[in-house]
Amino acid sequence: MNRLIILFAVATVMVSTAVGQRRPDVVERLMPDGNAQAIVNLTPAQRDKVVIQLQANQKQATGDRLLDVTFLLAAYGSDYEKNRDALIHNLRGCSTSSYASRAPYKYGCSNSVADCLIVLYKRGHKEVLQPLLLLGMAAANADIAEGTGGFGSDILIDHPTDLLDAIRPLQPKTQRQLCRFVGSADGGGIGTPSLRRVQKNLKAIGDDLALTCLQQVEAANKPQ
Repeated sequence: MNRLIILFAVATVMVSTAVGQRRPDVVERLMPDGNAQAIVNLTPAQRDKVVIQLQANQKQATGDRLLDVTFLLAAYGSDYEKNRDALIHNLRGCSTSSYASRAPYKYGCSNSVADCLIVLYKRGHKEVLQPLLLLGMAAANADIAEGTGGFGSDILIDHPTDLLDAIRPLQPKTQRQLCRFVGSADGGGIGTPSLRRVQKNLKAIGDDLALTCLQQVEAANKPQ
């Protein structure tokens, strides 16, 4: 009996050790800790290899796993428009218009989806900025709304032309709403030094949209 107990204990340790030493799968290797901002840059040869693995994973994945795979494929340029649009569709599911208080988000809504689109913007895909800000502003998910507002304020401060180009096609009312949204950042405003920089930059641009946007940013940062 003692020998059986010892053998069982040894086997348990061996299994636990094997589990502890499990090699991370392709998603874990490419996006450590599930952080889209930490995506691994690859050589063209490496990218071609992992895209095949990710495409196979995408056929089986669901939920957040599917979102991660879809993001990685978009980021590595595989069927980019289809995978990008799937991310935007997921973020649309976070909006108040598609959310019912007694039901799940209609189209999904993963907490990390806004970060995924932010990374695509940072990798040169500027066209995602408009839907990201619009849907972030409309999000029922407070974390997404605050995170998107904070990111939008960074764009306002550092790349105001990108922001203006993104909102220029929109209706004037929506333009004003978005400028106030990014001007308030995560809800606490952008602070005096950043406000002065924004004032200088938008006045230098000087067109009607820039000056209208500046009015909304200043309104969002008035002392309460």
